[in-house]
Parts: sequence; structure tokens; C-alpha cells
Amino acid sequence: MIKYLITFILLILFFSASAQSQDSLPKVQYLIEGVGVIRSNLLAEVSKFDSAMVFTKASSIGDQPNLIGNDDFNGSLQLVGEDRKLLLVKWTFTFKDIKFNKTGITRMAQFAFAMGRQSCVDWLVDKIRAVNKNQNQAFKETKLFFYDFTKGEITYDPATITLILSFVPSKLPK
Repeated sequence: MIKYLITFILLILFFSASAQSQDSLPKVQYLIEGVGVIRSNLLAEVSKFDSAMVFTKASSIGDQPNLIGNDDFNGSLQLVGEDRKLLLVKWTFTFKDIKFNKTGITRMAQFAFAMGRQSCVDWLVDKIRAVNKNQNQAFKETKLFFYDFTKGEITYDPATITLILSFVPSKLPK
């Protein structure tokens, strides 16, 4: 009986939502500009899974603060922008050799989860599998996150054996 009631409620919700026109859909309120992540929250999250990462202030980019963190596993994280308006978030992982460093890749996946949740992790894992199949093939792929307000990009360079996962704002909220 409960199963039928739940199905009925879901059907009503589905049909009432699909009956709305595009103009009548509610607008999402964006409180955080930039990539949609608060820098201090991201730093706290990173410190939970990568306590070896040490951050230093680097030269500003334009008038924006620039923090760079490095860890013991050839990982680095760059954060450009104010606390509530990050304009660039970039995790770079350089392999010592073509063999994957499990700890380094795990930390990169945890960073991906912090930035785009499971869909970002799935995207990263898919690209790591592609690198594993053909380690000499460079690639660059982009994907949108956070209601298309954040553009993620994964780049692999076989010459330097470097994997980069970066995020920038794709458009500004209205």
C-alpha cells in the first residue's frame, strides 16, 4: 500500500513539474560567486584528507590573492581569489614515473569530491582509466558543474606525466 502511495506522489510531482513552463521555473539563488566553493571550507576539507599539504601565499594574480599548497606525493593545489569568490581552483598531480601513485590519486579524487561531489569523481576516474589504457595520449576535457556555473577541466600531459583538474567560473549568476 505504501509503495503505491509513494509512486502516486512521485507521479504527481513529476507531472506538475513538467507542466511548468521554462519561465516559471524557480531561479536558483547563488550566494557564492566564482566557482561556487568557499575557500576556507575547501582548505578545511583538504586538510582532512591531505594533512601533509602546506600552503603559502604566492604572488597575487591581478589583484586576486593566490595560495599554493604542496604535499609529499607530488600534488599541488592553487587557489586564486577571495574566500567567497574563488576564480581558479587547480589540483596538479605529477607522477614520479608512469606508475600511478595510489595516495596521490586518492587525494586528487577526494579533491574532486569536494569540488563537484560524486559526478566529478566519476568523471576523474573515467579519465584516469583512459590514461591507464594509453599513457602516451594527451587529452583535455571540460565539464560543467553547479548548474553550469562552474567549468571543470581535466588535462593530461604525457611529456611531463602530469594530470591537472581545474575549476573556473563558466558564467556569472544574474
